[in-house]
Amino acid sequence: MYSEIKRRTRRLKRPMLLMLAVCFALVSILSIGINAEGKIIESFEERSEDYRKWAQGDLRWANLTLGTSGKTVGSKGCLVTSVTKLLIQSGFKNSSSFNVGTYVTWLNANGGISSYGNLIWVASAQIVNGFDFYGMDFDCGSSSSSFVQNKILNYIRAGYQIVLEVKNGGHWIAVDNAKSLSMNKVYIMDSLNNVSGNADVTLTSRYSSVSRICLYTGRAATAPDPTQPPAPTPAPEYIDQCDYELASVQARVTAQSATLYSQPCASGNGSQAAGTVSNGSILDFSAQIVNPSGEKWYQVANGSSQQSYINLQNVEFAGFVNDLRIVPFEPPTGTLPQGNGYSLRDAIISSHRLTSVTGRFTDQNGSVIKSVTLNPNTRGLFNISSSQINSQLKFGELPVGHYNYEIIAEVTADSNMTGQTQTFRAVFVSPFSIGTSALSTHTVSFVDGFTGETIATQTVANGFYPVMIDAPEHEGSVFSHWNGAGERIYSDTRITAIYVSGSCPMGDADGNGSVTVSDALVVLRCAIGVIDEQELVFYAADMNGDGRLSVSDAVTVLRLAMM
Repeated sequence: MYSEIKRRTRRLKRPMLLMLAVCFALVSILSIGINAEGKIIESFEERSEDYRKWAQGDLRWANLTLGTSGKTVGSKGCLVTSVTKLLIQSGFKNSSSFNVGTYVTWLNANGGISSYGNLIWVASAQIVNGFDFYGMDFDCGSSSSSFVQNKILNYIRAGYQIVLEVKNGGHWIAVDNAKSLSMNKVYIMDSLNNVSGNADVTLTSRYSSVSRICLYTGRAATAPDPTQPPAPTPAPEYIDQCDYELASVQARVTAQSATLYSQPCASGNGSQAAGTVSNGSILDFSAQIVNPSGEKWYQVANGSSQQSYINLQNVEFAGFVNDLRIVPFEPPTGTLPQGNGYSLRDAIISSHRLTSVTGRFTDQNGSVIKSVTLNPNTRGLFNISSSQINSQLKFGELPVGHYNYEIIAEVTADSNMTGQTQTFRAVFVSPFSIGTSALSTHTVSFVDGFTGETIATQTVANGFYPVMIDAPEHEGSVFSHWNGAGERIYSDTRITAIYVSGSCPMGDADGNGSVTVSDALVVLRCAIGVIDEQELVFYAADMNGDGRLSVSDAVTVLRLAMM
């Protein structure tokens, strides 16, 4: 009897042992995880303890699609993973209830991902109140990581949440604010799939250059934990407040001789004299700094990694710098098939506020067929691809014919350095045809008649009108008119901005300082072709502002002269 029981027990033990082995194997698989590239990533339980180490290849969210693009978080989700970390770092979300998967699910349901799988910056910040997209600092991959180190630290001190574009535009990483401040060196939270080393690593040790610095604002108010000792009082910082809206601002040195310092304070406490500038020198500024003593200083944009600062009392506002650029990545050109769509990928770059951007179709007569205008009110980089311009300018709806694709962008330059503002405008034109042979094209050069420089060029289809641009401003001179404007283009053409000295009252066509009957006669002679427009002050003669001189303008000047 005993031997029979023992034999049956052995028969039972074998399947039980097999089941136990299978269970242990399942536990091991669940706790380790393998990403899409076949690399082993650490256990979910261990990884959940430190959100800074989250990887885009985490099996909890790696296979989630980004919008309707078909791309997944595992393949293209480094940016959404980075912004997830910022939302937790800023205190608006908690890693126990919020992760990359919950964020992507929200983005997909709330229009936060474009049809190409790109994050829509403004929409992505609307998940919580108080967390907002501020703008971008665009360096086109030319800035080494060591060069932008101080700039990033200053952004952290100013309270920004930061993601960086690295690998020449191929990857996104988040900045670890607390670690960076404590070590006075930029530390990052990466989302690479080799999880170990995604946190507690310096920027410069992993990436040699930075293409873009993208900024979010906001930090949630958190109550202190009574069970924890109070946080130590931080050491005094050189920078108490920063205003980075001063980018692309120029100032004139008013002191007889002014000293530049290595920190925003005079010599002492680590600040040293870094050079001098003479009276009347023009400096470019990249930020206004308020130090802990309440003193206002300006950060000089000197093109080197070593920043220098000048005191507010030594300078005065000189002007804004126009840094507005439209970057055409793949504009429509040549002949496009009728009924087919086309994806726009152009971008607008400026450190000033982008107040208006218009995308439109026009025909050979300059008539607008379809126009979409947006008011982004953002700084940095604006992508056409993730905007309504791309979704609403539908190429497939255009009939056979010849067209222009046009972008018109406007920025408003302002600064707390001055009460002045200035508007800069840029135009981009790309001719294309639908379902028929494309027209030949010509180059139109817009020339500054004051300096002789070519300020812009346009590619214009044969028989089309150019799209006029704004003339540059020159101190002491007034823009009169564009010589050569208003005609269809049939060859390479120069259009020149004409300026006159001083300012003339409206109606003073001969520029002698008063409006008389002779002014009306000059306008009339020009209107009927007896004299050329360059023989009078055009802007003072064009009474109705329609860009041409007519008998009606002459009659208006005559009435003004007889008053």
